[in-house]
Amino acid sequence: MLRGANTYSCSTRQNRGEVVCDCMVTVDAAAAEQAVLDELEDIFCGDGFLDRLVLRVQQRWREARTAQAQQQTSLNVLGNQLTRTEKEIQNLVSVSSSDGTPLTALQVCL
Repeated sequence: MLRGANTYSCSTRQNRGEVVCDCMVTVDAAAAEQAVLDELEDIFCGDGFLDRLVLRVQQRWREARTAQAQQQTSLNVLGNQLTRTEKEIQNLVSVSSSDGTPLTALQVCL
């Protein structure tokens, strides 16, 4: 917990009192923040991090494009199947007897 403008201290002690926590350690805020920033700089600006990050982003991009292409192919196949099925249904519906009288679906099947 930031106590004042320049010091971190135990938030439990600050919020609940010394009966709950007897820790009186304080840390200079500027020094603590600089230590955290130094560690983050080592992690994110260290050797190879950006290269690995770029490779991962490129790999995810390729995977997303492949998945999108596969979905489009599946949609095309399903669309073609739907068109064929609709034509088959239309052909069944338009079947008529030899005298021109439309037949029911049951009559067509028999």
